[in-house]
Amino acid sequence: MKSSIKITALIPISFLLFDFFPSISLEAFGPSGSFNHIRILKESFRAFTEETGYEIRADCQEMIVQGNLKSDSEFMNSEGYHCDNNNIFGCGLELRDLKSKSEKTTFFSDSMISIGHATHIIQDFYAHSNWIENHPNQIEIAPLEEPWMLLSMSHIQTGYYNLAPILHHEEEAVECLNLSFEEMQNFFPFATHICLNKDSEKTFRGGGSVESNPNITLHQWAGLHAVEHTKKFLVDAFNSDHKNLNLCLISKKLSFSCNNSIFKLRNE
Repeated sequence: MKSSIKITALIPISFLLFDFFPSISLEAFGPSGSFNHIRILKESFRAFTEETGYEIRADCQEMIVQGNLKSDSEFMNSEGYHCDNNNIFGCGLELRDLKSKSEKTTFFSDSMISIGHATHIIQDFYAHSNWIENHPNQIEIAPLEEPWMLLSMSHIQTGYYNLAPILHHEEEAVECLNLSFEEMQNFFPFATHICLNKDSEKTFRGGGSVESNPNITLHQWAGLHAVEHTKKFLVDAFNSDHKNLNLCLISKKLSFSCNNSIFKLRNE
């Protein structure tokens, strides 16, 4: 009992120490947009609590965030971690592999890092694909964990970050920049990352409006999809009795929402 009390007492201290580290520069959902990876996770953690009645401990939240952010710094050129180069199937397989690793890994911290990597994949999909253009009226979660289902949706794509496939097709790639909202709902063979990405309101597409709701930018619509899917990923892990995530859970009634309140103060 005494040892568990000591460990519990260290949790807020360890959490606060994380916040002294500088924020990592993000490529997707970057700091220049109203949504970034940290904000998406914050909102997802709160939504998880509302649905399940449990909070994820603040130190676990921070480990998940660190895993998410490290996807940009450590796996910058891995298309599977960012749903780039129209490799949606590979992106989905990477997500499934990380989910499995998070359940089976021996070390608790590695599990949280894997969950963080997995949430990064989920979030980048909505910023880098034309999924939200195809769902302008209400939030629809993509079957990214079952990527074979996406293969049957031939109109869904992500842009080429690696420009090798568009060599000698530069004129067609430029045409992508002139596509209307409705035209973006279709497959365009030489779509680049620049043409499709909605990482912030400052990107070519991100500042545009959702056709059915001109008060919401495409960047914001991608962010809202990312929040909902991230929450679902965590709730699904909870419902499947994820052993490592379970170690992070505290009843909302016992915690008085302390962990989410503390984590809300974290710098973005």
